[in-house]
Amino acid sequence: MAPLKRVVTRVVFLAIHLAVSIALFVWGVWGDRDWSSYVFLGIALGPGSVVSAIRILRAIVRKE
Repeated sequence: MAPLKRVVTRVVFLAIHLAVSIALFVWGVWGDRDWSSYVFLGIALGPGSVVSAIRILRAIVRKE
């Protein structure tokens, strides 16, 4: 049961992370921000999504 709980926790974390990323992107588009805000957004939030996705995959395939 622990692996399932771990996967669910990571999926929820990734969903929250993506929701924040999308909200900031929409804020940037509607607020007519310059391109540097998108560069910052990509640098700040991009690696977190990739790491979360990798951790979810590892939790799914982990054998215990």
